[in-house]
Amino acid sequence: MGRRDAKASTGWEILGAGCAEGITLALDFDAVGRPEACFAELMPMLNPVRETWRAVQPQAADGVAPASSAYLEFWSSSLRERGTVIHAVLGFCAGALFAAALAERITQWQPAAPAVVLLDPERPTAATLLRQFDNAMRGLAAVTSSAEVAGAREAAGRLSDEPDLQLISSRLTALYGEVSKPAFTRLGLKPAFQDDLIASYEQLMSYLVAAAGTQPAPGLAAASTISSITPPCQSQTAVSWVAAGVDHAGLLRSPAVAAKVSELLGQ
Repeated sequence: MGRRDAKASTGWEILGAGCAEGITLALDFDAVGRPEACFAELMPMLNPVRETWRAVQPQAADGVAPASSAYLEFWSSSLRERGTVIHAVLGFCAGALFAAALAERITQWQPAAPAVVLLDPERPTAATLLRQFDNAMRGLAAVTSSAEVAGAREAAGRLSDEPDLQLISSRLTALYGEVSKPAFTRLGLKPAFQDDLIASYEQLMSYLVAAAGTQPAPGLAAASTISSITPPCQSQTAVSWVAAGVDHAGLLRSPAVAAKVSELLGQ
């Protein structure tokens, strides 16, 4: 089994080793070329450094995107089978919802509840999916005509009042494919690589829809929340809350945020 297949089968990728007791889980969608910092930047700054496992997304089955419960079962089953001791669960943006729900599951098989730290938690909405689409169009602007990008953005904008996030996800993925395929061909990318890039975008959309579908977890109220100066939505009620003096994109690369996370995990 290859390294990629091994990660996909277990649901987790080892992000880094550490000297602290127990495992820290990190939930986020780490897309290639994303503007936001990721947990790979935050975790080495913690004191002490902690062994961290990053969540890997489940694959669609027969073309059907996994439901929220399927994500949680995919991540929790291998942890439960191994008897892995989880010290903490961290979640960024939409991943914060998964983090709180996963922490609740972990308390079902280990005596001590893991610490939960949520960074800029967001429950995805239509606006979230449209914002991600706009980011993707911005990334293609250099290799796509302005007319094509404008047309795609106009078509996407007509979905802003659509209540069905799954429908929005499907239509935005189709739009992304229509615009990106010709751009990728002009760049000389091989068809298989083009398909991988489009599949990655579709996976992001599915991840956001599934996060939106997670039920409010008691873990949210027991979590500590760290908020940027540009949070994507209002902070959830939490046992402790702190505002970080950095924007959303820089939250996971801030030494001050790393110091606060270290403090919260050491309590």
